[in-house]
Amino acid sequence: MTGGFLGSQHWLAGRLRRPHIAATLAVAAMVGAVAGVLSTGFWNAIAALDAILEFYVAGPVDCLASWPWGFLRIRFLFPAAGALAAALLARFLFATPQRLGVASVMLDARREWGRIPLRYVPATFINGVLTIGSGGSAGREAPVVAMGGGIGAWVARSLSLPPSQRRLFVGCGAAAAIAAAFNAPLAGVFFALEVVLGDFRLATVAPMMLASVAGTAMCRATEGVEEAAHLSVPPYHVVSPFEVVLYAGLGVAAALVGVAFTTLLQRSERFFATSRLPALLRPAVGGLGVGLLGLVHPGVLGNGYAGVLAACSGDLVAGVLLVLLVGKLVATALTLGSGGWGGDFAPALFVGAMTGGLYGALLTALLDDRVASSGAYAMVGMGAVLAAAIRCPITAILLLFELTGSYQVILPIMVAVATATFVASRLSRFGLYHARLFELGGPTVAAGGTHLEEYRVADAMQPVTHVLSEGSGVEEIRRLVATTQQTVFPVLDASGRLKGVVRLADLRAGILETTGGAPIIAADVLRDEVPLLTPEMPLREAAEVLAAAECDELPVVRAADDPRPCGLISQQAVLRIGVVGLPPGEGRSGGLDRDALQWEHRRCRNGD
Repeated sequence: MTGGFLGSQHWLAGRLRRPHIAATLAVAAMVGAVAGVLSTGFWNAIAALDAILEFYVAGPVDCLASWPWGFLRIRFLFPAAGALAAALLARFLFATPQRLGVASVMLDARREWGRIPLRYVPATFINGVLTIGSGGSAGREAPVVAMGGGIGAWVARSLSLPPSQRRLFVGCGAAAAIAAAFNAPLAGVFFALEVVLGDFRLATVAPMMLASVAGTAMCRATEGVEEAAHLSVPPYHVVSPFEVVLYAGLGVAAALVGVAFTTLLQRSERFFATSRLPALLRPAVGGLGVGLLGLVHPGVLGNGYAGVLAACSGDLVAGVLLVLLVGKLVATALTLGSGGWGGDFAPALFVGAMTGGLYGALLTALLDDRVASSGAYAMVGMGAVLAAAIRCPITAILLLFELTGSYQVILPIMVAVATATFVASRLSRFGLYHARLFELGGPTVAAGGTHLEEYRVADAMQPVTHVLSEGSGVEEIRRLVATTQQTVFPVLDASGRLKGVVRLADLRAGILETTGGAPIIAADVLRDEVPLLTPEMPLREAAEVLAAAECDELPVVRAADDPRPCGLISQQAVLRIGVVGLPPGEGRSGGLDRDALQWEHRRCRNGD
């Protein structure tokens, strides 16, 4: 029985490595189906925990209280308790001190090649439920993307697939997770292509589509077609064709709010990372702040889907919209900045709905019934702020189209999203996920991009396997040439500092052709005028130095004032990144299993 299973596994792995189209699509569908089930289970677990806390904990306390604020008094402690429980489980049970976010999945897909440990799947599920279900201001979309990507990575590793296939199945899991979360298969596909992978090649699109369909189908099968849409907004209606112009103004407002959302999250993360609070207590402190905000308005708690639906239905007045807008910005920054387990996708939609609703309410006050209701602008605002914060215009447009089921929303959402994306890109270089990816050292451009300024020399250099001393003789050099692929050999002095280089061409012309006369050593063919490259130097600058030096390779030294070699960079490695968009070490070490905390939060070295 076991032999038959292993035989099937090896047969499937062989088919995938060729690659075989049918086998690739079959595994993509399987990964998508599992991600869809996880997404559905995650949603139901959050709802169950929220109901348990409200009816079995807060309810009895409210009945016992002799004054009407008894419920709120106990309820405001829930986010802190949930965040603390998640932090304890993460550290002592799952050995995953930090949450796995979308940027981490992007890094794994673009650089680490399917190294997400499987333990992050149950850790994200349980800790995400504790954080969001207890009232933490976060969404479930980023956790399900992490779980879907983790399942895809595990399946690919189990089949011993090459890096390109592992990358593909990480994306398939992410696509299916988003598709199941919103009952929106097209949005799921383009989220994975546009954000996670940055790759629109045909060989990538087909498996993504099948995984997204499988995830959506599993969600609908387990919950029913109507109930599968957890965020269902009212139909959209255009009052006047000329009203489309007004959505450009909404795009500008959405860009400002989206950039503020991103900036506030980043500053909150830095604040908590540099604070003297113990790491285990930071999420609880953030949760306590969220609970206090819940006393002002409980709408800022949790994922906020009820508030989004109310705004899109036009049921909220301008004052409430403003309170919820500001409150959600602060609550999300406290939850996620302190290390809470959850995502920022749903809060971005919430903030967008409040922004659009407030903008629409102001237009209605000025123009009366000549414009649509505030609810229509709230719907469009969701997509505009999402696009501005995350820089995913195609995903935002398709998501709104699939949520509303109305083709009339296309023109307004295209105008608002295009304006918001353009203005936001002028205000900040990166969106939320790409900024985190950049801080983690990952490539922020799409596959096939040629923006070498996004990379450093450290991304392309290889280890130095062979060096020479100034006194190295002919026989030693011959042995090196016969056993290495290096074309340039660093020559070191007695203290290990770079003295110069010897090129393979120089060896052929000098040493290797010598048959008699005085002994020739490395110093005789040494090139001592060598440009110094450091690991932190921009790769575009290094490419120009390589071209000017007329060398296939150049050594990389530790620093300008410390000329000890730490690597080699070649023209081939630069070309690979510039044309293909990938660093040379597809399977480089440094994955999650060795140092999960540093892999996820390399930017937050706090010494815990």
